[in-house]
Amino acid sequence: MPDVVLDPNFEANYAALSVKPDQTWHKNFGTVHLAYFKNGLRAQLTSQGFKGDEMLQEGLAELLPSKTFKIRVVPKTKSTIETVLEDGVVYIQITPDHWWYNASDAGKGLVQLL
Repeated sequence: MPDVVLDPNFEANYAALSVKPDQTWHKNFGTVHLAYFKNGLRAQLTSQGFKGDEMLQEGLAELLPSKTFKIRVVPKTKSTIETVLEDGVVYIQITPDHWWYNASDAGKGLVQLL
């Protein structure tokens, strides 16, 4: 799928993380976003078989017309990190309390959303 958009959602995530009493997340804010995309999403897409499977790629393209993967810090999730599809966007969701936990799980379960 060409022209994929990786949206770190910096402004909204910065605001959501600002509620944390421990402000050490400032030091690695950009690095963590990169880790969610590079060490997590990319690895998950490979391990779930998207790299060599045209049917999976086509299925993802149908559900993802925006071609956008976006990181979103939310107040509550069902697990430490979750993958959610909403309005043609795949969101990698984490809570402020779980910031930078399990970055390698970013995108986990994407194949089940197809």
